[in-house]
Amino acid sequence: MSVYRKLITLFSLLLLFGAASGWGLAAGYQPRAGEQLYYRVVVKSMIHGADQTIKVVSKGTYKNREIVNVQYSMNTIGMVKNLANYSEQETLILDAEGLYPWYLKREVISGEKKTHEEVTFDYAQGIAIRLASRNDEPTVRTELKLTGFVQDGLSLPFFLRKENLKPGHHQVNFYSNGKIEPVTFTLREINQPLKLETGTYQPYLQATNDESKITIILADTAERQPLIIRKLAQFGKVEARLTKVN
Repeated sequence: MSVYRKLITLFSLLLLFGAASGWGLAAGYQPRAGEQLYYRVVVKSMIHGADQTIKVVSKGTYKNREIVNVQYSMNTIGMVKNLANYSEQETLILDAEGLYPWYLKREVISGEKKTHEEVTFDYAQGIAIRLASRNDEPTVRTELKLTGFVQDGLSLPFFLRKENLKPGHHQVNFYSNGKIEPVTFTLREINQPLKLETGTYQPYLQATNDESKITIILADTAERQPLIIRKLAQFGKVEARLTKVN
């Protein structure tokens, strides 16, 4: 084998090893154990309707990969709770480097209705296994095909914090309610002041997706903290505004 062909072969092996080990998937930001983000959830642009918390609980390993365990909770309060008693709880095993989920467990209570789901993502086998149930009904098992790494509503804000994501169009495979679909979002820089309880931000980054009606605003800093998360919940359009960071 010529020296030239040896170099080409070695380069190809390095590319394959890099893809398998996740090289370059999350340049810059990595979640730190103990990080906590607190949000005030505003309904219809004026009513403080719920409180939301995102916590990086601990570090660990999963399938020989470094991971972090993340917990999310949102609970309605006050007048909104009286009208629509609603809560979401999610536990997430997040790849520390690639910032994609390996496993999620989610529970939603809406009035007297309760839904529960667990999803395990097996990227090597190209499938995800979903176990879902409603109220006291039997658990339903579903296999979902994977064509690449996936994001969900909780992992996406972590993924957007990667510093190698530049303004422009980006596409992810987005998981929601038993479906995985390609979702395109646009990341752009906004050079206007944004005032929150945690400070004034200018400029900031805005990621918008029209199809799933999600908008995430990030601080244009090294940490890229999610400042505002807008989405549609079962009780209407909501906007989660960052109030405190630990």
